[in-house]
Amino acid sequence: MNKKIIVCVALLGGAFGYLYAFTTIENKVDTYTGYDQAEPKAHIHVGAETLNRSVDCQILISRLVDNAISGNGHAYSDSSHVTRTGSIGYNSYDARPEFAGTANFDHFGAFQARPIHNTTGTTGTLRGYHWFPDVWAGTVTKAVGAEFNDPVGAGSVTENIGTLYKLLSKGSSYNYEIFTEGVIGFKEMANLRDNVYTNSVYIAARNNGGKTELVAVFPTGAVQRIAIEP
Repeated sequence: MNKKIIVCVALLGGAFGYLYAFTTIENKVDTYTGYDQAEPKAHIHVGAETLNRSVDCQILISRLVDNAISGNGHAYSDSSHVTRTGSIGYNSYDARPEFAGTANFDHFGAFQARPIHNTTGTTGTLRGYHWFPDVWAGTVTKAVGAEFNDPVGAGSVTENIGTLYKLLSKGSSYNYEIFTEGVIGFKEMANLRDNVYTNSVYIAARNNGGKTELVAVFPTGAVQRIAIEP
């Protein structure tokens, strides 16, 4: 039998008053807590809306973002003030699930973004990821927007791809899988790898007689020199 506990706490500060309300539903297995939500659909449910597009989510934000509040909106914010001493690291988000047992799994995504654009208006930019750091003081030795490391451990990996871009074709003006306003750098490879994909070519840099050269490698094993250091 479910037991519903409704709690309302009024917080007053300065010239403004805030009403902070949450609902907790307890049963024999789980506890569901809703903030501004009378019938929570997840263990933590924030917002008065009940729409849930994710299967088995533990934290759900489902709210109406309308003109009741002006300006931009954010579902989640890490605005921590980090002053801890020592050689530490800090991550705003940490995805470390463990897949165990003997079952087969379809996929894992540390972060999955699939917004639904369902307005007849025009949206300026639809981004999946945006890296825009502020360096107000001190020195940053290296700023890296995205880093991909080789998998570690005793398990096997069949295809190891750092970044995979599917064919883009929906753009009416142009379609670029990669577009840069700057440069693309290549570090010399100690040994060129075989190109195992048919109807493909990969570009790499290697050392040839003490000079760096840029080459194209084909599935046949043929290597075509594109440019060589003067």
